[in-house]
Amino acid sequence: MHHSSDSLDGTAKYARISRIFRSKIASGEWPIGHQIPTIDQLQNEYGVSRVTIRQAISLLIDADLVKSDRGRGTFVTADVNNASTYTGFIDAGSFPSDFSDKNLITVISRSSFHDIPRNLRQNRTSAGPYTFVKKLHSSDGVVLFLYEVFIATELYEEHVHGLEETLPVQKLLTKALLESRANVETTVMVVPADFSVAQLLRCEASEPVCQVCRCFYAEDGRILLKSCAYYRSDSFRFKSNQTFIQYLSSKDPTNSFIK
Repeated sequence: MHHSSDSLDGTAKYARISRIFRSKIASGEWPIGHQIPTIDQLQNEYGVSRVTIRQAISLLIDADLVKSDRGRGTFVTADVNNASTYTGFIDAGSFPSDFSDKNLITVISRSSFHDIPRNLRQNRTSAGPYTFVKKLHSSDGVVLFLYEVFIATELYEEHVHGLEETLPVQKLLTKALLESRANVETTVMVVPADFSVAQLLRCEASEPVCQVCRCFYAEDGRILLKSCAYYRSDSFRFKSNQTFIQYLSSKDPTNSFIK
């Protein structure tokens, strides 16, 4: 199937094509050890120049996803899912249980607010003041996601202050959220990356990113924590495993049995 280059304007063509290649690796279409099509074949399929295809492949080489072997071809050497893709609906701000030096949390900014911004309340009440923290989570040099969170300052001072770079916020607040019998509302959207998000996630501005927002609120409606995590669209996947009965009773909007 030939892909018209007309659809590849805006963001640099090679960057868009490289993301398509990454998705092929993530989906398993190009598994580890697989020899990817030749430059001529890819040039013909995507209707772009050889230089563009070389630049797209170069991004994969820089990410250690493929390796070019002169005289033999280019082969997939790593699974995107093991590098920067979360399989399953992992809590924004969480890591695998074997938290190690490879998993790095970097606090970018921290500030105080008298109240949570009105547009983030969504008809819920304030538990202000709040402390806002912006963090970048990475693993073994690979950026995983950007995490922004408003925490009721009372909870922040008691459970989080000084520990922001040791563990994810939600892990630090697990006991407090359980004791408050908090409810959790999750919203998942695909949004265009603004300049600051794109810079931190190392993607193009306006590129689609996955935004996972969670609101933890008390029984009386007070917002205890409001977070948003941003994942590159080529390094995020939703995966669920359940019985058919569970699937029928779920509220998953992709469930075609819901009327």
